[in-house]
Amino acid sequence: KFRARAKKQSGKIWDSYGDATKAALTSYTYNYGSLTDTLVKAVRSGDKRRIATEIRARGEDNDGVNRNRRDAEANLVESEYSANEYKAAMDERNKECIIDLSPASL
Repeated sequence: KFRARAKKQSGKIWDSYGDATKAALTSYTYNYGSLTDTLVKAVRSGDKRRIATEIRARGEDNDGVNRNRRDAEANLVESEYSANEYKAAMDERNKECIIDLSPASL
């Protein structure tokens, strides 16, 4: 039921995704009842980084009660990254974690 709903909302691109991404989208659909509009756009774009980002962003919904679930779903999507997608995602995350220890910043 939920997998079929996620597949229908995703459109033809559904078949191009691996089992891990399909499982993440099915889990998300189970929890929300359907894919949210922003996630549908991400899924239809074919950009797995965007899908993972959209899923993870919903971790703050309902005071973060499902944050771990959203992280797990996003991690499933990320597990299917190509080498280039993985490198780009890690570069993006590393930018967020850089600490400026130069004398001027201290």
